[in-house]
Amino acid sequence: MEQLNIQDNRLTDSMEMARLTCIPNLKRIWVKRNPFTKTHGDYRVTTFNLFRKTPGYVDDIVIDESGPGYSERKQLVERAPEVERQLLTLYPDC
Repeated sequence: MEQLNIQDNRLTDSMEMARLTCIPNLKRIWVKRNPFTKTHGDYRVTTFNLFRKTPGYVDDIVIDESGPGYSERKQLVERAPEVERQLLTLYPDC
């Protein structure tokens, strides 16, 4: 799965996006109109960083049609080091 639309749900915590990091090859997510998008002003940075901390995500995901903007990029963490796929198969986190 490369794209996931979870718009218009009742997600209240931006940390719920951590669950999505278990989906290999995910490139785009739509999260508009979830409560956390109004209550957590930094939800995009939080989401980008969750994926950056997950081995295997070498490119930033796209959230609601855009990748990280200039000011968001300043707040992003370094990417997790790549882990051999064999190790991921033996010890999956998900």
